[in-house]
Amino acid sequence: MELGCLIAIDDKSDMRPVHRVFLANGTLQLFRQRIARKIYRIRNKTPKALDLFLEHRFNRGWDLIETPKPAEKTENFYRFRFDVAAKQEQTFTVSERIEDSEHVQILDANAKVLGVWLKSRYLDAGTHAKVEELIAARAEIADVERRVQQLGVDVKRIFENQQRVRENLKSLGTSSDEKALRERYIRDLGRDEDRLRELAAEQQQLEARKAALENDLRERIRKLAYRAELA
Repeated sequence: MELGCLIAIDDKSDMRPVHRVFLANGTLQLFRQRIARKIYRIRNKTPKALDLFLEHRFNRGWDLIETPKPAEKTENFYRFRFDVAAKQEQTFTVSERIEDSEHVQILDANAKVLGVWLKSRYLDAGTHAKVEELIAARAEIADVERRVQQLGVDVKRIFENQQRVRENLKSLGTSSDEKALRERYIRDLGRDEDRLRELAAEQQQLEARKAALENDLRERIRKLAYRAELA
């Protein structure tokens, strides 16, 4: 750096609005541009103009935008050359841009998020409606899963009750009262067995329905595709 030349540096960055969207396989990709600006504030305190070489370490993979072409590029730096008038301050900004993307699973969206996507034109009305249908289908699958889980709880409770009854049977003697109690316990075990068969049949039906719904949902997700360029 020349004697009598002072350089202060500020950094600024911003994210530009989404300019491209792409929906495939249940994932919505939002593309936007990230801009990084390094602002060099140069003060020439000397009484003569300076022929200044300014080195800027560039970000790999980023494009240089809205900036004069560098006089030279090395492995890690852009080198800019320009004049700075005597006793003057000058600002030189280096701007770089990179494409940034965000991936969102559409089935994780709620009604509010879907509304934002529609308003922001990430989805058109037709695709928005199809995504709503997919989310509703996923909710139906979740409801079936909860019912299957509840059946499991009911089965476990019955098994535990049967175990308790069998332990009680072991402790009964041969008196008339104990004989009556034994018969009651046996009837209870029979009713539990009937209920277990009912629960098993219901669980089998629900598992089959869940598998069918999941297959249908996967196929509908596979077929749903959308892309748009936003101004």
